[in-house]
Amino acid sequence: MARSADATGYPVSLDALVNGVPAARDPGKRPIYFLRRLPRDPFYDGPAAEPAQTWGLRSYASAPNDPQPGRDVFDVYSTSPGTGINGVPYREW
Repeated sequence: MARSADATGYPVSLDALVNGVPAARDPGKRPIYFLRRLPRDPFYDGPAAEPAQTWGLRSYASAPNDPQPGRDVFDVYSTSPGTGINGVPYREW
């Protein structure tokens, strides 16, 4: 997929991984898909939310200790306030 000089190359949303992106080297621009479907955060409490709304997003420009959404999706994390049996909050897994 063609990108501007200031773009990171990461997807703009989690939905882009499911909906696909046009292949830059394919003359027909057929989409490349990365996920069949977007899974829900298994620790998210609330069945009514869409899967994309259950994850916290980290953009490429986020500070390592303060994940924030932005123009791209670099990483995801659980938004659950729970803690695993190992004592580590789900957010830090």
